[in-house]
Amino acid sequence: MSTMQRHLEHLIEDIQESAANRDTNANFVVPRPVDIPEHFDHLPFEPTRKAHEWFGLSMDMFPSADKWNERQLLELCVILRQLFEHYNMQVELSNCLPYDIVYTFLLKAMETYTTCRPGSGNVDVISFCAYDSENCPFGDYCAAEDEYSCDTWVLGHHWDGYLDWEERRKNTDS
Repeated sequence: MSTMQRHLEHLIEDIQESAANRDTNANFVVPRPVDIPEHFDHLPFEPTRKAHEWFGLSMDMFPSADKWNERQLLELCVILRQLFEHYNMQVELSNCLPYDIVYTFLLKAMETYTTCRPGSGNVDVISFCAYDSENCPFGDYCAAEDEYSCDTWVLGHHWDGYLDWEERRKNTDS
């Protein structure tokens, strides 16, 4: 078994542990900033952290896309999308992106996104697209012309369904 495959298996275990600990990871105490006037005390205070901090994961765990093969990138993209969904976040990407670009944008979302409301029932959409084909972050894969192509990349199942997908993957690998 290659070093990267072993790393992938450990990374998947860490991601699954993050999902299992969602309520613990998302419920932390942050002191209210002192510069907020008292008359705003009745408003809920939403602390900000980067998504990877909400997940309890370090960005150092994720090598660049060129370190993975196509199959490993697919697995990482699927499980990371599942993790975002599990924390009530949807990452909006062009549907036609290659997996290395999807992976790169998922890591970018983990590093830049700061809101998390896992128990609220609201879904936070993380979008990189401004529907401007001249300045599109997806380059040649821009979906600005087709409003339905830049979507939340629905996988057809949620976190619990990943276990079925993983089982099917193991059965095809043997």
